[in-house]
Amino acid sequence: MSITIHPSPVPPERRLDPKRRAEMSVLDQLTASEHQGTAIYEWLAGDGSPEVDVALWVEGVGRFAIQVKGGHYDLQNYNWFLRMTDGSREQKPSPVVQIRDGALAMSRVVEDVIGFTIYTIAVLVSSPICTPSPTLPPWQPRKRSTWCGVGTT
Repeated sequence: MSITIHPSPVPPERRLDPKRRAEMSVLDQLTASEHQGTAIYEWLAGDGSPEVDVALWVEGVGRFAIQVKGGHYDLQNYNWFLRMTDGSREQKPSPVVQIRDGALAMSRVVEDVIGFTIYTIAVLVSSPICTPSPTLPPWQPRKRSTWCGVGTT
């Protein structure tokens, strides 16, 4: 048993892109899983819909929308910033909002196709996120984070 990844193989330009290392790590872990299911890499519901890095259906477990964020993010006053290699920071959309919207889009598509609602669990996988803390020096990275929440329809 294992998770089948689509497209298979993942296009080489994606697999070899250094900016996609975190995504490839997630796909590799899914492929090595003991569960049975299907994962669609870079899933889109349609034009203008939010992209989900991995749409995952695990037999007997559930459906997941996975957003993967590599790099180092700073969270400051509810704004998300990606640290660039030159030391500068670039403001980015909230990955929490991205995955919520992606999970809702997945739920809508499935509801349109099969006629009833199935909940989608939104999962954000990220590298260390740096947040201000009274107990840590400013912007010290914390350990790897995985945030989960149930998407509602």
